[in-house]
Amino acid sequence: MTVMMCHMMHREAGMFFCRPGDAAWTKVGEANNIGHGYFDLAYHDGKMFGMQHNNYQMSVFDAATLGALQLVGRPPATTMFANKMYGIGVEMEKFDYAHLVALPSRLVLVRSTVKSARPVAFTIFELVSGPDGQLAWRKVTDAGNYELFLDGYHATFRENDAANGSGTRIYYVHDTPWNSSTAACCYDNKSECGTAAGCYKNKPECGTAVYCYSVHDNKLECVYKSSPKDDGPPGCSTKPSWFIP
Repeated sequence: MTVMMCHMMHREAGMFFCRPGDAAWTKVGEANNIGHGYFDLAYHDGKMFGMQHNNYQMSVFDAATLGALQLVGRPPATTMFANKMYGIGVEMEKFDYAHLVALPSRLVLVRSTVKSARPVAFTIFELVSGPDGQLAWRKVTDAGNYELFLDGYHATFRENDAANGSGTRIYYVHDTPWNSSTAACCYDNKSECGTAAGCYKNKPECGTAVYCYSVHDNKLECVYKSSPKDDGPPGCSTKPSWFIP
């Protein structure tokens, strides 16, 4: 078992890991500053992977020696990446999130496209070795017979039991980032919270929603949506996460 984490507030922001019996966390790779941290990590096939937030390339390390192996370029036709950990790009009208998912036989990246504050498309890429021996992302039609569970901070999966249809199904939590301008009035004018036009309570795009996308049927539906008034200010609640029994 290996536990991995991103430490973005430490001056040497980057990737750390520990294993049972370790007395301390181990830093992976060279020292970074906070402008070159990671926003998503994965462990697969004896390698550690970290998505860089400044250029959206992926660092690859040997899990045994901790030596750097290569940088993997961003997925094809992806130009508007954003991420929630650093609050970058999340105020744009249209942008993409990247989610690394380490499946038993392959590493995939799910690109979720957000437009007008709601997800509109999902695209799956598989990490493959090219003719030159270098790793690269290749667009694929699906991720196999798995259900993928994604949020803004991590991902997990389970085999699809076909109870809701076979093939790849993506369950995705979409929430308003903590540093969104939708919460500004509540921090600046607490006495007016709920009354100002710009308050998060009066914005339909705020709150937490869960979407389900069937790759086989090419069908995207919202299966749950909370009220912004129930959620409270975006910065005052825990981050939604999936737990698979």
